[in-house]
Amino acid sequence: MLRVLSTLVRTRSPLFLTKTSPSSQTLLLDRQAACEGLEVHQTRNTWILKRKWTPPLNKLPRYEDDKRRRHLPSRFHVYELVEHRDSVPLKPLEVLLVENVEGIGMKGDIVKVKLNLARDQLLPSGQAVYCSPENLEDYADLIEKRKKEIEDAEGPTRSAFVETTLKYLQQMRLNITMNRNNPWTITKNHIAVSFRKAGVVVPEYAITMPNDPITSDNPRDFEIQLMVNRTDEVTVPCHMFLYASGNVNRAAPDDKGAYGKLAEAEMSTPDQPTNPSP
Repeated sequence: MLRVLSTLVRTRSPLFLTKTSPSSQTLLLDRQAACEGLEVHQTRNTWILKRKWTPPLNKLPRYEDDKRRRHLPSRFHVYELVEHRDSVPLKPLEVLLVENVEGIGMKGDIVKVKLNLARDQLLPSGQAVYCSPENLEDYADLIEKRKKEIEDAEGPTRSAFVETTLKYLQQMRLNITMNRNNPWTITKNHIAVSFRKAGVVVPEYAITMPNDPITSDNPRDFEIQLMVNRTDEVTVPCHMFLYASGNVNRAAPDDKGAYGKLAEAEMSTPDQPTNPSP
């Protein structure tokens, strides 16, 4: 039945089938009725072949009324594969963004994206259009506005990856490791080093510290402000993680920002383990 339906889709004409039954009834299947409910999708199944041996020219018929078809020998039906279009990687598609798209570009940018991304997301949703001469002419004002925005900007402009960076930083909790046996004061350098340990490179000029200094006498959790690309600001919570040198046991401030009993016991006897083995 599937073979019959595929033939109907390909020929687009009624198909007569003869049932092999004693009554020899003839069944007429209409193309529209048989193909109802089917979805036909375009597929990339092109194979480019060439003959391995070049066949010779056909001889002229001996008589004018001789119209017999001369078949080639089987060796001339051996083919070699030249190209399989299904295995060739598709080239990226160039589109014009009419909206800001996170991780791709800003409004008025001409970018190259994968075909699946363009056809499944950007073009159907109206976030982008094809870079055809007609569309470039219709959106000429938008393109010029974007170019002027980039040229007039004194510093870096807002990029397409700002939203992704902001979401990542908003979900982040920065751990700052400090030694409780030595006096210290949290500076921007400590924050930058802690970010680098977490896999994020942050310059010190982008960090805004809290007004109250964070010292070893008053360790607590706090929040800092980060400037991303000089255009957006995000708040990142920081958690103090204290340890004692030469001691395996570690302790951190509790929810109220004060040391727990374990931390007080270690501070009273820093050279002795808190839980000695029996």
